[in-house]
Amino acid sequence: MINPAVRQENIKKLRELIGGIKVAMLTTVDPDSGRLHTRPMATQRKEFDGTLWFFTELQAEKVEEIQEVPDVVVSYVDQDKNLFISASGTATVQRDLEMMEDLWYNGLRAWFPDGLDNPQLGLIKITVEHAEYWDGPDNAVERMVGFVRAAAARESYQATENEELKLS
Repeated sequence: MINPAVRQENIKKLRELIGGIKVAMLTTVDPDSGRLHTRPMATQRKEFDGTLWFFTELQAEKVEEIQEVPDVVVSYVDQDKNLFISASGTATVQRDLEMMEDLWYNGLRAWFPDGLDNPQLGLIKITVEHAEYWDGPDNAVERMVGFVRAAAARESYQATENEELKLS
């Protein structure tokens, strides 16, 4: 079991990293073939506290996949900042009207035109257990200088900070 203070620090770090990234990629496992299935998901406007939330149609293929194999991966990329994040955890699907009202914003109508009145609207709740990130210089000139220095010194180019964050 992870130390609660370390867990809180890791949650805070992950919150800072994923804050402002509008789209995540959710990967589930097809229970019949074992094939990985990844799709974009709109990031919800809720401060990360160890749990990620995504709206879904309850009859969507990903719902069946999660019910059969709840282990998932959520990936985030902020190309402008040269930041890459992978978070893994356990997903459940629920229809929590109070949480749905808390998370809802009108921009979601593009995917869910009936809004909260849709009886097939639900939430995917992901309890994050582990995350890893790669954070490199967000300045192209800085990246190029580092690359040139490494090549001149015949060393491997190490452009990113890489760290694992355990939440459970």
